[in-house]
Amino acid sequence: MDWGIFQLDAVRDRKDIVGSPFLVLTNFGDHALHHLFPTIDHGYLDSLYPEFYETCKEFGLQYECTTQMGLIKGQYWQLAKVKPNPNPPGHMN
Repeated sequence: MDWGIFQLDAVRDRKDIVGSPFLVLTNFGDHALHHLFPTIDHGYLDSLYPEFYETCKEFGLQYECTTQMGLIKGQYWQLAKVKPNPNPPGHMN
């Protein structure tokens, strides 16, 4: 079990705001990096992406972006769950 893997499983970034400094600062952008590095100013998070992508690749993780509607649907899917995930992220058989 890895704290970072669970952080990435808990959040998604929005496709429509990635790459826009204004939208990132005003719409919870770079959310995955914010959860991994909560004390780093949002203005600097963008510079961490090359290492972030490399680390995801190293751990076999898929970094996912979605739309606003995808986030809303995902929230309701989570609320509807009544059983825990039998294969959580990072789970080894």
